[in-house]
Amino acid sequence: MDQPRANSVCFTGHRVFASPEAFLSLRLKLAIHSLADRGYTWFLSGMAMGFDLLAAEAVLGLRDRLPVELVAVLPCPPEEYTGAWTGENRRRLEEILQQAARTVTVCPAYEEDCFLARNRYLVDHSAYVLSCQERGGGGTGYTVNMASQQGLPVWNLADPGVLSGILA
Repeated sequence: MDQPRANSVCFTGHRVFASPEAFLSLRLKLAIHSLADRGYTWFLSGMAMGFDLLAAEAVLGLRDRLPVELVAVLPCPPEEYTGAWTGENRRRLEEILQQAARTVTVCPAYEEDCFLARNRYLVDHSAYVLSCQERGGGGTGYTVNMASQQGLPVWNLADPGVLSGILA
């Protein structure tokens, strides 16, 4: 399966967000639908708890109606990545990995910078970014800044005004 950058979108967002999950889920589905209508077919998730898992599930939920595929991008092998995860999040991750069109493991083993390497992979392999950035800093801030430096458009789904861009 070929995944050209020009047809790819990545997700980045916080693990814990203030916005209600149902609200973000709806915005995600609208944004994915809008981008699919514009020719984007590959959606890359960094598979972190929170927004990344929610975004991956949204893509999988829309596959029967839209020509979209999920690429699960892990920072390191799952058994090293999910050590402290709760049962529910671990179950969600396993279900998503079983359904993803592709799984990419950026680093062969856990290392100090594997999460930054994953975020660089997401941006370097995407032409568009869907974020949920409710505050600055952290991995989300790093990823959004890197995407902006590369000139990639970023839709922040936490921004109340983003719907006008999505629905345009």
